[in-house]
Amino acid sequence: FDRGIARPEYRDPGDLEPIMDWTLKNRREGKRCCIVTVVSNAARIARKALEAGISLEHLTLAASGEPLTQAKKRVMEEAGARIAVRYGRGGLYGAALGCGDLSFIDEMHVPLSMFTFVANPRTLDYGGSLIHPLMQTTTHPVAPRLLLNVENGDYASIIARDCGCRLEKIGFTQHIHTVRSFEKMTGEGMNYSGSDLFELLEEVIPSEFGGGP
Repeated sequence: FDRGIARPEYRDPGDLEPIMDWTLKNRREGKRCCIVTVVSNAARIARKALEAGISLEHLTLAASGEPLTQAKKRVMEEAGARIAVRYGRGGLYGAALGCGDLSFIDEMHVPLSMFTFVANPRTLDYGGSLIHPLMQTTTHPVAPRLLLNVENGDYASIIARDCGCRLEKIGFTQHIHTVRSFEKMTGEGMNYSGSDLFELLEEVIPSEFGGGP
């Protein structure tokens, strides 16, 4: 019997009770479970569990869409949840997968059978800081897009090390960590270019608090 695809249930962003009920139901049945969401929502779920005194030891939070910071990671770990970070730039191909024996909080393996990142260090136009923009090249023969050193506006540290986890054992030896952007700000899984922030900082926020640019 084919159940098909579950119909989505739309909830208010602040209504986390159904999620808490679902995780508790799985724990009572002795099941582990996974929630795929953006980092901010993962932290929000963990904080709700802490407030309700609910342990998330049976839950994995597969988090992506924005940087995983120490503060958000701490909340998730205090709630008992496991964290599986992912990185996949919208519009490009594939996703980097969280390392099983990480040295950095957002360390991920690049699936080299699908694509690779090429290091191209350069300094920012402002501040003079040296960064390593992520330049993606596809390696799979039937990749939906042929990419050759395509820069996506993000940068990261690119390293190769023997971590010993299962992803390393199948040949995914390229790691990235501390993924950030030099073109945009990311929050709640949404991207905002630098120019978008001018209206926010000079018009929207001042109008709310009676100020000006």
